[in-house]
Amino acid sequence: GLITQYTQVNDAADIKLSGTSWYPKNSGGGNYGVVTIREALQRSLNTVSAQILDKLTPRASYEFLKDKLGVTSLAESDCDYAPLALGQLTNGITVREMTQAYSAFVNDGVFPARTIVAFKANTAWNMADMLCNAVNSGTGTEARLTGMPVGGKTGTTTNNCDRWFVGFTPYYVAAVWTGYDMPEYMNFS
Repeated sequence: GLITQYTQVNDAADIKLSGTSWYPKNSGGGNYGVVTIREALQRSLNTVSAQILDKLTPRASYEFLKDKLGVTSLAESDCDYAPLALGQLTNGITVREMTQAYSAFVNDGVFPARTIVAFKANTAWNMADMLCNAVNSGTGTEARLTGMPVGGKTGTTTNNCDRWFVGFTPYYVAAVWTGYDMPEYMNFS
């Protein structure tokens, strides 16, 4: 109930968060000014992710991931701004956990692995809609399929050491991780 797809947020380089002095930069370093949450997800804006986490609080977000979405690979050190806002967790997250978590978006908010209502059906619909927009018009356009709705989100860690795509159709949810056991820069042309 704190935000909607059309809540406006200032994507600026000088925002002060209430719980930390940390603040990220967007990939590429640019900022877009006032944007909607929908546009921020489409453009994968790190600054907006940090502002959303600030509203929700790291503790509430951490507990939600553990209790509602079955993420068991979290370490207590992950209960902080940078790991939760940008996804660079201490031990990482498994491909299975990521796939299971996204399953709730296409299952009316129900986390199917333990049949837990993770969030309201309307929240699941809004997230799925924004994730479809990210594939149709954002960073996930390479996942588009002709005649099939696809939603999903890309992710890249610092120095291109990890790359993710987690997506769904009406029939399947899948996660793809690319990286090395020992983090190493990957060049993508």
